[in-house]
Amino acid sequence: WLPIASFMCMFAAVGIVALADGLSARHAKLRGRPRLAAAALTLAMVIPLAGGAAIIDSQFSEKEVRIRALEWIEQNLPKGSHLAVEISKPPLAPDDWQLTTTVFLPQHEWGWYRTQGVEYLIVSAAGAWNPNRTVADEQWYQQLRTTCEPLATITGPGLGLPDRHFWIYDLNSCPA
Repeated sequence: WLPIASFMCMFAAVGIVALADGLSARHAKLRGRPRLAAAALTLAMVIPLAGGAAIIDSQFSEKEVRIRALEWIEQNLPKGSHLAVEISKPPLAPDDWQLTTTVFLPQHEWGWYRTQGVEYLIVSAAGAWNPNRTVADEQWYQQLRTTCEPLATITGPGLGLPDRHFWIYDLNSCPA
């Protein structure tokens, strides 16, 4: 829409001027003051739009949770580590990490990840709260939460929501 924004503004201005002329002709307080009426109409249109734009801008000015998780991983885990990640993973470079990607982690038992050489589990809130999860999936996550201490919990906006989470677990420190 950006290429036609100037034309949209001109059409809006024509409408505001016409409406302001009509208001100034009909209302005694505005009689002979079409500029005042135009300014009031412009403010009435711009203020709500500016408020909405400010809210959206504040949401996008904060780093997205996947980027925060990526930064934490890059700063705290040895390059080349083997990570098991869910499909809504941080944007990890495959040249830097060994990745085992699943739709969501409970597709396999912990022992399977260990036999694959996985060192770290990267759990995403999107996977952990999958609406299609089964009771067994919920038990898998519950066991992880109750028996393993996360190395990190990363929180922030993501996937269009204001509050998303990633948890990073060292699989080797979790009981077998």
